[in-house]
Amino acid sequence: KEDLLDVWGTGPDDVWAVGTHGSVLHFDGKEWVTVPSGTDFQLSGVAGTSREDVWVVGAHAAAAHWNGSTFVGSLGLAEDELLGVWSGGEGFVYATGISAGIAFLRFYDGTRWHEATLNQAASLWDVWGNSVDDVWAVGTGRNNTGFLLHWEGEAWNFAGYEGASLRSVWGTGPNDVWCVAYDGPIQHWDGSSWHAYDEPLRLFGIWGSSEDDVWAIGPDGALLHYDGSTWAHAASGTSEHLWGIWGSARDDVWIVGGNGTILH
Repeated sequence: KEDLLDVWGTGPDDVWAVGTHGSVLHFDGKEWVTVPSGTDFQLSGVAGTSREDVWVVGAHAAAAHWNGSTFVGSLGLAEDELLGVWSGGEGFVYATGISAGIAFLRFYDGTRWHEATLNQAASLWDVWGNSVDDVWAVGTGRNNTGFLLHWEGEAWNFAGYEGASLRSVWGTGPNDVWCVAYDGPIQHWDGSSWHAYDEPLRLFGIWGSSEDDVWAIGPDGALLHYDGSTWAHAASGTSEHLWGIWGSARDDVWIVGGNGTILH
């Protein structure tokens, strides 16, 4: 089975998962079915705004848009690898990635992609936004420390982050943003400063339904839950690496991972 690397949806009957060899799966509320992506390249990220507006990105700069009936996409330079994607609506899509050991950030304005090369970073793994004026991108710096960018509507800044290399970002609003690291504590932004939680962990993804219901996933079936005050380990029931997480509600959460793993 293909490894599934990311998951996203609009509701209980509209969920997308992507993975290796161009795999795209869709859940309609009853069953998962394979959807042709138009590429055999690995797909690492999926995000959108509606049933007719879904983006998937991956290796070889693969970027395809679902318009409600089919994927329309393009392929870029062979060394460009897109890792994460977030959409704020038509004409406002961000993708993160790496090319020849250097991070880059791409922006789609509705017509074409614009790219910014970030020489001070080795990779940008993930991007997430609370709104088009509040977008976060995270990754690894050139010296193997964490790298974080924050867009507040006019310019990107570093938001004072100086911690470990980051893998994923998610939040509920401007004053509640979470990041997980490859080998570092879970990080939380409260609107003015960063706070580290617990011991260093290796985690791949994070998502929650509210400020007191947040999940983090990682290698070998690692699963953690935050109840508003503390993080605690939970049983995932698998030893596969868990790569992507998304949900529509507290009682509707999807996790995808290695060897075709899908947890609900």
